[in-house]
Amino acid sequence: MAIFFGQLVLNALWSIIFFGSPSLVINGLNNIGIAFFELIILWLAILATIIAFYKISKPAAWLLVPYILWVSFAGYLNYSIWQLSVNNENQVSCTMEAKLCPDGSYVGRVGPSCEFAACPESAENGLILGGDKDAHGCIGSAGYSWCEAKQKCLRIFEEDCLAEEKIKSLLAQKYNKQISEVFLRIDKENAKYAAGGVSFGENAKEGGAFLAAKINDEWELVYDGNGSIDCAAIKQNYEFPAEMLVNFCD
Repeated sequence: MAIFFGQLVLNALWSIIFFGSPSLVINGLNNIGIAFFELIILWLAILATIIAFYKISKPAAWLLVPYILWVSFAGYLNYSIWQLSVNNENQVSCTMEAKLCPDGSYVGRVGPSCEFAACPESAENGLILGGDKDAHGCIGSAGYSWCEAKQKCLRIFEEDCLAEEKIKSLLAQKYNKQISEVFLRIDKENAKYAAGGVSFGENAKEGGAFLAAKINDEWELVYDGNGSIDCAAIKQNYEFPAEMLVNFCD
């Protein structure tokens, strides 16, 4: 009977350690970790009790099986909570400050010493991205250059700086107008295609829509006006992105 009463004492002791001793620390183990190892001893004591009872009364031994299963599950929960508590103790809370990097991005403080994180750098040559801004603020290392015609920084592989001027010129030639009489509205554009509206005269009602494509580095008018459009031919001969043909070839 000594072993039976011994495991009862261990059972009560586990509750005291786990729930009632948050400040208890032994060899770096907090109370939850200590409770886990105490629970292992409890589990072994219950197993020994089952073996001892089995020699005397098999039914009595079987009645302790749910008990040891419950303690096994409690051990799993105890271990999981212990690991979470250890991870929380290792976390470092840094102040919510930010540092402005040369490329215009921000970095915050990180553990374990709460120093500011390193600013982004070029993977090729170690130069700080953004350290090569030109007079207009365009970042050359990111592929941007200044477009005077559009008065903005752009990437030439994403957008043609002179697209608007060249399409205006094509429309002026086609309709025998001065370029100053052509008012262009580009709704969608990339380096090879453009779509939008055109009118002749600032307040003129004359005009319509247009589609243009860049073929062999030269812009071409694919369609302009208000009439019907041969969508089958356009899709066959050009590779317009689907979103540019919305309202043209729905």
